[in-house]
Amino acid sequence: MKNFRYHYANLAIIVLNIILIFTILELIARFLLYDIVPESKLLRFKLPDEWPKKNLKLSPHPYLSYYTTPGYTNVNKSREEFKHNSLGYRGPEISKKKKPGIFRIVTLGGSTTYTSGVPLNVLTYPAMLEKILVEKYKYENIEVINAGVPGYTSWETLINFQFRVLDIEPDLIIIYHGTNDTHARLVLPKFYQSDNLGTRKHWENPDIPFWEYSILGRFFSRIRINRPPSERDFTGAKTALKPGSDPIRTLKDNPPIYFKRNLSNILTIAKKHGINVMLATWASSPSKGYAKQEHYKAGFSEAVKTIKQLGLENYVPVFEFHQYMPKDPKYWIDGIHVNAKGSQVKAELFANFIVQENLIPKSQKK
Repeated sequence: MKNFRYHYANLAIIVLNIILIFTILELIARFLLYDIVPESKLLRFKLPDEWPKKNLKLSPHPYLSYYTTPGYTNVNKSREEFKHNSLGYRGPEISKKKKPGIFRIVTLGGSTTYTSGVPLNVLTYPAMLEKILVEKYKYENIEVINAGVPGYTSWETLINFQFRVLDIEPDLIIIYHGTNDTHARLVLPKFYQSDNLGTRKHWENPDIPFWEYSILGRFFSRIRINRPPSERDFTGAKTALKPGSDPIRTLKDNPPIYFKRNLSNILTIAKKHGINVMLATWASSPSKGYAKQEHYKAGFSEAVKTIKQLGLENYVPVFEFHQYMPKDPKYWIDGIHVNAKGSQVKAELFANFIVQENLIPKSQKK
């Protein structure tokens, strides 16, 4: 009996020591996370409720699920610069009401329009497009506004165009979509719905496993995650294909009918408001990332076909960008997003098409 009590007492001491050590380490970790280390460095170790809005590129929106945070700024020592103006667009400040004589171009799309892979605002494709139109082609009073939002499908772009972009009075819009609408088709067919609930849900904080309420538990579970929170953490519906599902078959079951409908509606609204439209086909580099996968190649091909059909049916100019954009990996980050070199090439190709198609009035020439 004495031996049993002795071992029991030793075990209790060991357990108490473990609890004490864990408590001390937890307090130290909490002190470091919240009081010592800059929050931008350890943002991924904080709970969603603790993420300050100024550190989130995206914010919830009642009709769009989310949008780019107005006034967001992230400038660090490596000269990376992601800045939004007060209206939430990536780029310099603009007046909501267009000034007399200005020809305003607005680019619509997802992260490839936002140009997520390029860290400097001035090197994004919309910014470079404006620069080329002014410096190379000698247009004046040209503004190119980047209305791209990471993760947006044609569903969000349709609403964004109506509720936000129309207010800034565009003369020409450029629509560039492909990959996110392919993502939206890769869900269980019963979830492929006209309102896109198969892919998108209302903005809400992701579920937190119980162990992540401990700073130490959070550290060990997230140590391999080196990214800030993304829109999928907050708005991604849990309707992924089951393991073993045939994605090619899924694409056949979920044709791009809503993609075509959404873009067609944008064209109709633009026409009603006297806004010219330029469509661009989806380009990618199949040498990198998921762009190499056969089902994504198939989805992109269908997106290209859909865009070309829309152009013919609505007498809208279509830039077959996929035919001209180099597939060389040196221009791409992951086969979907271009790097700074790719952004330059993309802007040059788009500018050349705009000029060839006379999409800017000659009165804007210097």
